[in-house]
Amino acid sequence: MVTDAPTTTAVTVPPATREWLVQFGTEGSDVLLGVTPIANGDVWISGHTDAAVLGADDAYGGTSSSGLLDALVLRVDATGRVKIPVQFGTADADALLGSATTANDGVAVIGYSKGEFATTNYGINDMIVAKLTADGAEEWRAQLGGPDWDRGYSVAMAADGSVFVGGYTFGGIAENFGGVGQGNHDVVVAKLSPAGEVQWVASVGTSDVEWGQSLALDAEGGVVIVGYTQGDWNGANAGARDYFIARIAPDGAFDWVVQGGSELDDWLQGVAIASDGTIWAGGFTAGAEGSLGGSDMFLVRVSSAGELLSEARLGTDGDDRIFGLVPTDDGDVYVSGTVSGSFNGATWAGKKDVVVARLGADGSIRWSDQFGGEVDDDAYGLASVDDRLIAVGVTAGLIDASESSYGGPTDGWMVSYRL
Repeated sequence: MVTDAPTTTAVTVPPATREWLVQFGTEGSDVLLGVTPIANGDVWISGHTDAAVLGADDAYGGTSSSGLLDALVLRVDATGRVKIPVQFGTADADALLGSATTANDGVAVIGYSKGEFATTNYGINDMIVAKLTADGAEEWRAQLGGPDWDRGYSVAMAADGSVFVGGYTFGGIAENFGGVGQGNHDVVVAKLSPAGEVQWVASVGTSDVEWGQSLALDAEGGVVIVGYTQGDWNGANAGARDYFIARIAPDGAFDWVVQGGSELDDWLQGVAIASDGTIWAGGFTAGAEGSLGGSDMFLVRVSSAGELLSEARLGTDGDDRIFGLVPTDDGDVYVSGTVSGSFNGATWAGKKDVVVARLGADGSIRWSDQFGGEVDDDAYGLASVDDRLIAVGVTAGLIDASESSYGGPTDGWMVSYRL
């Protein structure tokens, strides 16, 4: 592993100002995972719920529960107010894990379903995709799967309206759409037309286990996806799980992969591409060398040609990870993540806290904010809109003393920073 040791505040940058922090939920389990910006300053937020989140007219004014677990999409304005709530699904479990804004300020969402979301279920869990208009009306649905487990984690929109989705399969999804699988657990990337028709499905990896999680589109229309591999994809596996960063060409052909890791688990869970083409990825490493305690936040940079540029680890003496990333134009990156200790000298509220931070390429901390309640708080999606940064996630209690719990096992939360 090529690791740059992190430092604190090597370059002075103005700190971001937290504008608001909002907790969202019902008496059930509510989860917010994906966030994507809209041109007017609003954001789309996606997730899922097991309750009638939107059923009460005096709450959010939307539709009622469809089944065991429902897909949930929210359009939220610059003050944190829910403008458009959409809840939908089948009589079985349906969940959304990611979202991307369309050219007309609508949203494409990705996730999984155990039911007949758009067609007969192919197996146990199928990958699902849906496209909504700017006012939350459904345009189309799609469902892809094999005979076992398939899950969609990430979605991106191309300039021509094509939809790219990524995730993992236990096998068989590519074969159902004219492709070839690699093993029993593969990385999956698929291209859908602007109308939701499947164009191709690429199943890549080794004969061992791979897990694809987050993707982004590069300037040439290629797909960069990250996750972990337990195989020898590009050299010998270093331990249990190695991280990977792979590129799929615009036509679905495999291009290149970077593999790295330690003797223990190394897993990348988020990816974003800077304006200069640099690929930023984040997740965690449990390797012993340079460990700060437990698993550490892990930050990796790769060139547009697949050359490893740097690796850095940072965090607390507990278990820490990065999930969301937003690169800046001057070579830094904003990240969202979770820590189990005091990060950059901040107060640790207990168990797991949320961290939003600006980092240098070597992991140096330019600015950070840590918050949470006495129980588990997790950060997931991160997006920039106008001069603001929006992060979303999940709390098992009160995300902040000023907020109110909705009484369920988990609530969603969203926070805005002025940059």
